[in-house]
Amino acid sequence: MDVEAWAESEFGTVRLGDARRTRRAVKMAAAMAKAPAVSLPRQSGSWGGVIAAYTLLDAQEATLASITAPHRAETLRKAQEADGPVLFIHDDTTLDLTSHEAMEGRGTIGDGNGMGFLVHDGLAVLPDRTPLGLADVVSWTRPGARTTKRRQLLNKTWKPAADSPPEETRAQRCARRTEAHVWEECLKRMGRAPEGRVWVSVADRGSDVFSHFTKAVGLGWHVVSRIVQDRATEPGSEGQSGRLVADARALPPMAARTIVVRDGTARREAVASMSWMAATLRSPRRRKDKHPPVSAWIVRVWVPDTDIEWLLLSTLPVESEAQAAEKADWYGLRWVVEEFHKGLKTGCSIEKRQLRTAARFLPLLGFCCVLAVRMLRLRHEGRSDPKAACGASEETILVLAAAIEVPPEKLATRRQFWHGVARLGGFLARKSDGDPGWQTLWKGYAELLKMLAAIDRYLTRPLL
Repeated sequence: MDVEAWAESEFGTVRLGDARRTRRAVKMAAAMAKAPAVSLPRQSGSWGGVIAAYTLLDAQEATLASITAPHRAETLRKAQEADGPVLFIHDDTTLDLTSHEAMEGRGTIGDGNGMGFLVHDGLAVLPDRTPLGLADVVSWTRPGARTTKRRQLLNKTWKPAADSPPEETRAQRCARRTEAHVWEECLKRMGRAPEGRVWVSVADRGSDVFSHFTKAVGLGWHVVSRIVQDRATEPGSEGQSGRLVADARALPPMAARTIVVRDGTARREAVASMSWMAATLRSPRRRKDKHPPVSAWIVRVWVPDTDIEWLLLSTLPVESEAQAAEKADWYGLRWVVEEFHKGLKTGCSIEKRQLRTAARFLPLLGFCCVLAVRMLRLRHEGRSDPKAACGASEETILVLAAAIEVPPEKLATRRQFWHGVARLGGFLARKSDGDPGWQTLWKGYAELLKMLAAIDRYLTRPLL
């Protein structure tokens, strides 16, 4: 409940060239944590606070990397000390800032008609869904807007502006930084996996890049990745075609399990079949820098008579039903990083921030990334070990009980306490309702913080 202590732990060692900037970063983070979705002027609380915040963001030493450095270092420390496997869930997300026409430094996104930033992040999670933190985050932009067929079709007389960049040549396209380069750089920044530890890079189709597999293996990592490329494989068992996807789909069902299928906001259970095989992937022929073959196992999970199918590549052995189910469960944890992106965009309203330059926007993105991790931890706290004691102070329990009009003893367990917090954010807590999401938890949490702050500042007599 102490946001000042949290801000000090996350940003107290950030290096910004001046101790005063570090103190300002801690104060700014604490203010953002109390109301992450509102604008920076409202978070600052005064004109002097706004000027101080903008001065900090304008500092040359304030970057996305420097603001998140202490948090990322602490996450890697926790990963090194973890007893079991640590899953680093990687994904890309797009920050759409097309409407912010005054902002300088944006790049093209989507089909080339939008403007904003691309962000790649690596979230460290334990197999039981416990979020350790953000292990890596990087933002980059693509070149400016170019002539597209869509524009030409919409307006046949349209011509590029005189100051618009020219079309890229083939050599320029090949030399341009791509998502494949970002995947390799991300693993390189996080470094070699500690001896005896299992670090796994878990990702969606965007990670199906051969150099990503070889880089991970070279650094002692493992990979669980969804396949999109129909790669060539070394000759294996008799009857195999030497093509990855065809051989995987030709396998008969070896096991069955029940999975939860998302259909928009609804969920339903379905019986999925599983099969697995070993494969040796060949390096792409067109690459000038040939890579050695990669030994892997392929897991196919599919629901018969539907279009639901996962083709997963694992560099860890898959020789039994339990191992195949484990890899499928690990890939299923990818949803956690989507919740992180939701916290970044909805909880912190990062796409609504009205800043004029990318140099200001990216340090603010660093603050919001750490805040989004805090939202994930809050949700995990509300759902893990529900029968344990809540651990909150007596004052906090009394304030919450008075706010939602229940006896204090009804908030003794962790589940009861966090459901009470969610009720402040609009959670109805009906018998048919499941656990509250992070948005209602965070809204209720912010309301509770305001009450506690008011009592701490103005109340001079005992609570009751």
